[in-house]
Amino acid sequence: MLNKTTPLFSLGSSDLIKGVVLAFLAIIISSAQQWIQLGHLPTGAELISVLVIGLKTALAYFIKNFFTNSEGKLLKAEPLK
Repeated sequence: MLNKTTPLFSLGSSDLIKGVVLAFLAIIISSAQQWIQLGHLPTGAELISVLVIGLKTALAYFIKNFFTNSEGKLLKAEPLK
């Protein structure tokens, strides 16, 4: 079973999976937008720009999760148990 929450300044396997899914969705949505606007399938250069958008999206997600504790609070120490 995947760990659903991670402590502050750490990433877990669920973070990796969610980041990849988020990047994939960003790529799909960006590609669809280009196909609609251009009226044709994107070229290689256009696909590269869409892949960069996906990578930046995943990186932003990883950074956010790295600085969020297991309760979803940004830059807050873990609560005492």
